[in-house]
This record gives sequence, structure tokens and C-alpha cells, in this order.
Amino acid sequence: MTILLSVIAFCMFTMVDTFGSYKHIRACTDSLIDSNVEYVSVNKSVRRGGGIDIWWDSNAVRISEDDLEQLKNDTGLEMNGIFNPRGSDLSFGSQYEIDMTKYEDGSYPVVIESFCGFTEVTQELLDDLGYKLAAGNLPDGSKDEIAISAALAQTFVEGGYRDPVSKEDALKMHNLPRVERITSPVGLIGKKLLIDDTEFTISGVVETNFDISRYAKLGESEEKLSTTERILRYITQAEYNVAVNNSLTGCAMVGKGRLQSIIEKEPEIYPEIGSSYVGLYLNSKNELWGSSWSQYYTTLDKIPPEDIVWLDGEKKELGENDFIINMESFNIDGRDMDRDAINLSQDIAQGKKEIDEESLKTILKACEKGTWKVNYSYQDENGVYRHEEFDANIVGCIRQSSPYSPALGISQHYADQVIGDTDGLYASAISKIPSDRAGIEAFVRWCYPEDDDLTVRYSLNHAVTYELDTVNTALKIAAKVFFFIAIGFAVFASLLMANFITTSIHYKRQEIGILRAIGSRSADVFRIFFSESFIIAMINFVICTILCAGGVTVFNMLVRKYTGILVTVLHFGIRQILLLFIICIAVAAIASFLPVRKIASKRPIDAIRDK
Repeated sequence: MTILLSVIAFCMFTMVDTFGSYKHIRACTDSLIDSNVEYVSVNKSVRRGGGIDIWWDSNAVRISEDDLEQLKNDTGLEMNGIFNPRGSDLSFGSQYEIDMTKYEDGSYPVVIESFCGFTEVTQELLDDLGYKLAAGNLPDGSKDEIAISAALAQTFVEGGYRDPVSKEDALKMHNLPRVERITSPVGLIGKKLLIDDTEFTISGVVETNFDISRYAKLGESEEKLSTTERILRYITQAEYNVAVNNSLTGCAMVGKGRLQSIIEKEPEIYPEIGSSYVGLYLNSKNELWGSSWSQYYTTLDKIPPEDIVWLDGEKKELGENDFIINMESFNIDGRDMDRDAINLSQDIAQGKKEIDEESLKTILKACEKGTWKVNYSYQDENGVYRHEEFDANIVGCIRQSSPYSPALGISQHYADQVIGDTDGLYASAISKIPSDRAGIEAFVRWCYPEDDDLTVRYSLNHAVTYELDTVNTALKIAAKVFFFIAIGFAVFASLLMANFITTSIHYKRQEIGILRAIGSRSADVFRIFFSESFIIAMINFVICTILCAGGVTVFNMLVRKYTGILVTVLHFGIRQILLLFIICIAVAAIASFLPVRKIASKRPIDAIRDK
């Protein structure tokens, strides 16, 4: 019974140590391999802040062509950029219509509703990733053609297909064509999708091996879910978003050479960097409320002159606190606000009316009882964030029909602080995963550098590693706790095994006396009894190794099967094997040496008589 308890205790020690020895790099590598991942995706992060307030910011930070070349030099991987035009609408929600009567229980279908960006696709890329065409052909780069993923095609199988309509008709639900039933991806070949302001013809459907049925539970009503299921649902939702938005699954795939023309059409509008921002608000003691907060910024020299409606004549240069607003992000309200002005601003924002100088004056005149203020936040040279307010001067408005309409026109003074990345192009970049474990581990290690002096890094942006990154800090803390628990099990197991060996030797003390009486040296006696202890230790070692290796494999498999989480946390490897072997041998040696030495040091006759 003692030796059985010893085996169990050693198994517990080894199992607990697999968690106590948790390493993020190794766990990421194991998770990617065990999930049969075919691609890797990265995005760029920039170090922000200063002193103790330092963080890595990837929001709106883009990867440039030079960055792609550097990535290739550093990793040996040929990266494909995913381009998401700023200020563009890549959704196609008006071109399908799902029958929600099938989901009256509060659930809803899980479908891809928008493209995450554009990327160029070639047969070579598909071969590298292990993908294949499910229908049609690859797009022609000289035409407005795209290929979509089979997972995205499932949206139209679920909701049918409708020919493109203008944004105005889609908004008003007016003059909508009938919905055509789609039974398979083949039915989408030759159909057109309106992406932003361009009609693209679907030339092919690519099987990206994305199992969208895995995420069907995301459509279940939350009322039916337990607390645990809701937590798992949240994790799965985050995984789904990362998987779709950073891979070919969510991309509009264009032919070779076509991406450049799409890039050239992008307006020169930029998001703020870090936590810096500039916006306008209406300061008033009356029941007036007004603001202009934009997602993007631009400067006067970037906006085409014909896209600006000036308030009091054209300006060649903006003063420090001069602003060119846009009605898309301009809001006014309040009991004392002129209702006609409110309605006029909303009609312009919705594209029902075009703005002109007279309408702009009407809207701003309604705000004369208040004062427009600049709300300005920025990071100074010491990394400290500052907040300032000044009187603002609205000098014009960007036409709603302009590609620059999502942006707030600001002076160079503010642009120098809130606009950062002007050279980047791609939201993320993808490539085939390295072919062997060493290559995968090297790539993961490169994505998680330990150099404190870095100002730029590239984060591994895959659904598998995203889940692990989310709980990495908690796992590190738990690993420290489990490390000491493992020590406790090791001590307990060692005592049990030592007790078994010591007891066995004690019962054979007369044999030791006889061996000494016939002339055997103490070393000879030790070798005899250590050989027996060694066999016991090796049996213990082999049984524990087999049980623990199997236990870790089964545990990782069950976690994936019943939680749906694609991570491999427990790792049974050389560390556990060596520790188990060393402890077993050490215990066998010590537990044999001490009692044998004590008995062998007696006179043979005393040992035989047990004195």
C-alpha cells in the first residue's frame, strides 16, 4: 500500500509540476501545433507613455512596405498585408436578408457581415497555406473582381443574395431587389458585391478551412446560458473576432496588382495616436449641447478644395484654433437649440441634403448663445499626458459626399501632436506557419521579445494565442502557487518511497549480518540492496511517466473538447522526466545507504541477533 501511495504522490507531483513550470512561449508553441494552425498573423504595436505608465498600443498602428521587408528579413516568412481603407464601409449587410423568424427563441445566426480588408491572392499563396478553390477562379487583377472565403459565402447561403443598391436606398429600405436563394458557394460566382463605392464581381470562393459551425453557440440566447457558459462564450466571441478579422477568411481577396489602386484611393485621414485627441464642444449656460468628435483627422493641404464649404471665404492656411468640421460627427441638441437647425444638420449627415454656405451658417447661428471650445489632450516630451482647452473657430465644413467626410480638419499645430502613423498601410499581415516546431517556437519568441528597450514590436495576432494572452498573467501567478504545491507532493512522495525501502531493508538486517560475517564489505552490501531499491525506483519512474504523459494528453484534449478553448497549458516534457528520474534515484540511494550503513557498522553477530 505504501508503494502504491508513493506512485500516486509522484504522479500528483509530476502533474502539478507541468502547470507549475508554465512558460508562455512554450504554451503558445504547443497551442499552435495542437490546433493544426495553417497561418500566422501579426500586427504592429508601438510603445507609448513613460516612466511606470508604459503600454503597447496597436490601435490604428499600421504596417508599412518597409516593415514587411523587415519582417521577411527577421523571420524568413513572406508576409501578405491586409489593407483596411480608413473611413470606408466594407459591410454588405444590405445584400442578404436572414429570416429571423427561425430564431424566435432569442438566438441569432453567426455570419460574417463585413470584410476586414483587402489582400492580394495568388495560387502560390493558397498552396502555401493549404487552401484551395471551392468554386470559380482566382480574381483578375486588371478587373474589379474578388474571391471570398467559403465561411463568408455561408452568409449568403443563410440569408440569400440581393443585387447591390445605393446606400440611400439601403438606408430607406427603398427599391430593394428581391432576395435570391443561394444553395452553395457555386451560386455566388458572377454575383456582385458593393464594397464602399465599388461593385466587385465574385470570381471565386476559397476554402480557408475555417469551421464556422464551431461558433454556432455564439448565436444562442444568453438567457439559456449558465455563468460558466457565458464566460466561455465571451472567450469564444473574442477568438472568433480575431480569427475572422486577421485572416483570409474575412478578406476581400483581389488579383495581383489590384491592391495598389485600392490603396491609392484612400483619403489622407488619420486616427489619433495613443490617448492624444482633439475635439470641439459647445460651452453654454443655456439648454444647449453641441460637439464634434471625429475618429479621424486631416489637414487643409490634404483636402481637395472643392470638398470644403467655407463659412466666410476660402482660407489658404488654418490658424492654430481654426477647424473644418464634418456633419458626420457634428451633433447639436438641447431645449434652447433651434429645432430646424438640428433637423438640418441631421439631414446633411444622413445624405438627404448637401451642405452649402447658407445651411452651414444656419446651423452655426443656432449655436451663437454658446462658445465653441477646443478639448485637447496630448503627451508631452516627458511622457506625461496634458489636457488643455481654448476657444475654437469653425471656419468651414467638409462635404458629406467627400471621402474626407469622416475627418476633422485641424491646424498643423494639433496635427503634430495627434497624428502619428502616416506611412503605414496594412492593418495586419499573414503568412504560412513555419513547417517545424523549432521554426514555430522561434517565430513565437520573436513576437514576444523580452528587450525592455524596444519601441516597436509585432504581436502574434491569432485566435489561438489571443486566448492564451488574455489569461497569461493569471496563469503566471497560478504557476508560482503550483510550483510550491509540486514541492509538497515531491517531499510527500519521497518520504513514502523512502519509508518502503527502509522498512524492507530493516526486515533483512539478518541477511546483512550474514553477508558481513562471510567477509562482504559495507560497499558490497550497499550495492546489493541499492540494486533492489533501484528496481523499485525504476518501476515507480516508468509507471509515473506513462500515467502522467497520458494524463496531460487527456487533460489537454478534454479542455479543448468540452470548453472549446484552443490552448495547451500543460506540457509534459524533459523537465518532468528528469526531475522524476533524479528524485527516484536520489531517494533510492539515500533510503538504501543510511539503514545499510547503520546495520553494517555493527558486529556481524549483533546484526544477526538484531542487537
